[in-house]
Amino acid sequence: MTPLSSPTAPRRACTPLFFTLLDTGDEVIVPAPYWVSYTEQIRMVGGVPVIVPTTEAQHFKMTPAQLEAAITDKTKALVLNNPSNPTGMIYSKEELEALAEVCLRHDIYIIADEIFTTASATTDANSPASQHSAKK
Repeated sequence: MTPLSSPTAPRRACTPLFFTLLDTGDEVIVPAPYWVSYTEQIRMVGGVPVIVPTTEAQHFKMTPAQLEAAITDKTKALVLNNPSNPTGMIYSKEELEALAEVCLRHDIYIIADEIFTTASATTDANSPASQHSAKK
C-alpha cells in the first residue's frame, strides 16, 4: 500500500493519477457521499467506481468492515477525502489507521484528497500518508 497525496489541487491531479494507476476494469472504492468528480474521472479512464454508502448515524464515515466488504480481486485503490466534501466529516487518526491497515493487507493504494485540510475549522484533520509513512 502506498498513500498518495496531492495537497494543492487533488481533483485536477486525480485524472492523470487514475490514468497512471488504472487498467480497464480496475475498481476504485469511493465512500459516499463523495465529490461528484471522482466517479466520472474513474469511468473516464476505464475504471469502475465502487460506491460504499455511509449514513448520518455513522457520521458519514466508512468503517474498516465496509471497506473490507467492498474489496475484490479487481480493487486497485481507495479515494479518501478528509476532511470530506460535502459532509465536513473528519476521520480520526485511529479511524484512518484502521482503514490503512485494510489497504495494507490487500495492497490497495490510498488516494488521499486533503484539499480541505487547511480550510477546516479544526486542526484535527489527519492524513493517511503521514500515518503510515514510517511503517514501510
